[in-house]
Amino acid sequence: MKKTVLSSGFMLFLIFALSAQQATVVYTEGSVYVKDHKGASWDPDIGSQLVYNDTVLTGYNGFTELDTGSSTITIHSNSVFKFMQAGKGGEKQTVFSCMLGSVYLKVQKITGQGPRITSGSMAAGVRGTEFFVYSGVDGSSLIHVTKGIVEVESEGRKVSLNADEAVEIKLGRPPGQKYTVKDSIDYSKWNQGKYTEFLNDPITNIRMLERKMKLYIEVIGKLYVEYKPKIEWVENEMKKLDEIEKNEGKEAKYKYYANIIEPVGIEASYLYLDIRYNALSALSLRRFILGKMYLTIKTKYILKLDSKLVKDFMSIYNRILRDFEKAVKVHLVEPDI
Repeated sequence: MKKTVLSSGFMLFLIFALSAQQATVVYTEGSVYVKDHKGASWDPDIGSQLVYNDTVLTGYNGFTELDTGSSTITIHSNSVFKFMQAGKGGEKQTVFSCMLGSVYLKVQKITGQGPRITSGSMAAGVRGTEFFVYSGVDGSSLIHVTKGIVEVESEGRKVSLNADEAVEIKLGRPPGQKYTVKDSIDYSKWNQGKYTEFLNDPITNIRMLERKMKLYIEVIGKLYVEYKPKIEWVENEMKKLDEIEKNEGKEAKYKYYANIIEPVGIEASYLYLDIRYNALSALSLRRFILGKMYLTIKTKYILKLDSKLVKDFMSIYNRILRDFEKAVKVHLVEPDI
């Protein structure tokens, strides 16, 4: 049985209300398609609208640009970009995720909580800045700031980047040493280097991915322990509303709903957003990074599938899939898959 089932119309309404922001496609060319939050796939046109949990995928000649009103997002070829929302600290927060490929973000100076930028290996906070996010086939990331300041975090360590500075973050490791970049970075060349590094030591790489997956699972578990009693309480209290209306009238019913039920429901909604955010991030890690690793090993060692390296790799790979099925998939819905 699925754990995170929102059975009340009240909770569905809250999630919809918290997740209504849109991004508009302002330019597109070549091979670009969207897998939306309902599970449908379609080709975007200029003016197409994206909402939270929609994913944009570009092919070898694909290129598209999105506008959220406060940010401009340029998605280059061979990239995977997801538009998400989290409930960080009891507040909704927009999350831009680049799991694979190259994305350029221009975030206007804003008040309050700015968007969060994530990849397979890091999270970054920004307030009015311009920068590139490069995500490689091995799960590594490279952040290059062209204007403003970006604070990058991984494995509990933070590093602040100013204009013309960059830092690489390997999967499952803290940020490396930042360095100065005066010219543009060749993503294809950098990503080829990540491919080579992966083939040189695929076992260490997949172990780092397994560690990252376990962190997602741990966070999801903690959030669910807090979420479950709240949603159960809300659903039980919702059942009382008709009886309150019958005995005390509509005004008493609405007052009980607004003052007693709704505050707890909102708390549960933010927790649910965070569960969904972590579950979807884990899904992207499995689909776009682990999947790439698997295909790379199968292709490279097609004549050596009985070798110790391949057997060791597949043992870890299958263990990750088992953990995912057991602890993450129960928090996903059919359109996600």
